[in-house]
Amino acid sequence: MTDPQLLQIFVPLVDFLAEALGENTEIVLHDLSTPEHSVIALRNGHLSGREVGNSMTDLAYQIIKDKRYEQEEFITNYYGYSNGKSFVSSTFYIKNDNRLIGMLCINNDTTQARELQDLFNHFMQRFSIKEERLDVKENLENPVVSM
Repeated sequence: MTDPQLLQIFVPLVDFLAEALGENTEIVLHDLSTPEHSVIALRNGHLSGREVGNSMTDLAYQIIKDKRYEQEEFITNYYGYSNGKSFVSSTFYIKNDNRLIGMLCINNDTTQARELQDLFNHFMQRFSIKEERLDVKENLENPVVSM
């Protein structure tokens, strides 16, 4: 089986992962034999703006150059960005006889979650206890009825 044929086995996995993980997760399959057109399968490409036929990323190039794939099978939970969006990304290395032939990438769009976290942090800052008020406490369970 040739490398491109072997990579075709992963195409249904791209569809499966996209369905399972939802519309805020981009799934990308790269064929590294053609780096300038490495994207051979893609779901939810609207998140990054990529399309089938696009090239690999700077990180993919660095992984190949550093031969990082020789020491590990995958890399998970790293930061990615595109089109003003932030992602938590993971990449699985696809090998044939210990040669890197492809990559399966999962990119979770965390933009809305980060915006919500920022909003929550701003909101909670309003209710933070001032350092100079740590000695003042009130018991709300037992109101004093008379003095």
